[in-house]
Amino acid sequence: MEFQCPEDNAWYDVNLFCDGKELTVHYTNFSEEYDEKYDVDVFNNMEELEEFRARFRLSSVQIQDHDCKLICQGKAVSASFYLDDDDVKFYDAIVVEVLNEEHKFKKQVGGGGGKKKKKKSVCTYVVTWQHGPLVGQRTFAKITDICLNPFSKEIDPSLFTFLRIARERIEEDEQRNFATIPDIVEVFFQKLRRLRNNRFASRTVEGRLNGHCKRIELPAYDLLHLHEQ
Repeated sequence: MEFQCPEDNAWYDVNLFCDGKELTVHYTNFSEEYDEKYDVDVFNNMEELEEFRARFRLSSVQIQDHDCKLICQGKAVSASFYLDDDDVKFYDAIVVEVLNEEHKFKKQVGGGGGKKKKKKSVCTYVVTWQHGPLVGQRTFAKITDICLNPFSKEIDPSLFTFLRIARERIEEDEQRNFATIPDIVEVFFQKLRRLRNNRFASRTVEGRLNGHCKRIELPAYDLLHLHEQ
């Protein structure tokens, strides 16, 4: 699979390892010092967990010359971006224009020593970068710069296990928080009943002896404050 690094939003091929409540993201061709570890407890709700899930997908596939017709206006692709130090990173981009050109043929040596011709795409694509140093800007790209993102619901087993554990933990927390609400309400009414027990109507003996009933002003505490008391 590949992972969109939170640091630069570029996509990297990764290997995943789940050890109980912790997921290790190991970047392919990088040493272990670049590994990233995620614990299920860092996610406070389902929205945060889904945002994390969206950073994983099957590895993009380099498009071949004969498949250039698959790239059309509006197509979401993964495009290579060359940095000053000759390093290459891949970012999401949208194809906004296709400049088609007639394919050229290049000679290629066959298995029997003979030569055969192979089509070579020289089409140019205008892309708008979705992430990276040129986010929001348009640049040109060739077919060698373009990778396609496979449409599949496949998921790495380690990631599946980690997401399941994290989802169960979030659901347990939500149920626990919801269960405390009736208790907080009950505490509120208990305090209210205690205050009312000290009131006496003016038409009763207690009322004539102790004075008229006074209006009770409850402290402006919220329910959570009452629960803490």
